[in-house]
Amino acid sequence: MKKTAGFLNDTAKTGLQDTAKTGLQSTAKAGLQDTAKAGLQDTAKAGLQSTAKAKLRKTGTPMRILLAEDDTKLNETLAYGLQQAGFTVDSCFDGEDALFYGEQNIYDVILLDRMLPYMEGTDVLTSLRNKGIYTPIILITALGTLSDKVTGLDMGADDYLVKPFAQEELFARIRCVTRRPRRILDEETLSLLDVTWSPAECRLKGPSGSCTLSKREAALLEAF
Repeated sequence: MKKTAGFLNDTAKTGLQDTAKTGLQSTAKAGLQDTAKAGLQDTAKAGLQSTAKAKLRKTGTPMRILLAEDDTKLNETLAYGLQQAGFTVDSCFDGEDALFYGEQNIYDVILLDRMLPYMEGTDVLTSLRNKGIYTPIILITALGTLSDKVTGLDMGADDYLVKPFAQEELFARIRCVTRRPRRILDEETLSLLDVTWSPAECRLKGPSGSCTLSKREAALLEAF
């Protein structure tokens, strides 16, 4: 009887130890998973907030992007990703709407699919440039041959992105085209306090008189 009681005690003791060990392992594992999940969520949230903060104009307002893409699913996916990154997005699904919105000249960047219904993306691009609208335009298309890229860039696109692409690359290209100085049209006259710059005449005027700048000097002035 004593041996049997001792055996039962040992068995019970071993069972409790195993149960406790298994319980602690499960609890620890669950705790680590919850901690890791919370950490990833916090990291992702912080990353989006940092990205959003980086996508502000100098005025402090979010950059505004026009997205013209006829594939509904891709349009929605890109729009969502851009919004999560801190951009304000207007989207459309055909060339006629893209031209109408683009003519408002209120966008920091236009993402333009090359093959759109009703009006080709390249026709939209040409029409906007002919109207004197020089908003940075990135062509997004499945046409990825060298001649396609050269043609698109020569028609006035600022960049050319071939599908499929990662959103991180799209964001990088948006940052790239928006870093470039805005083109100053010949008919524009810029003034700062008592100094006036006329690009058409390459003439800088001030209180003490005026002078004509060389092309290199004018380019440097417009860049800064």
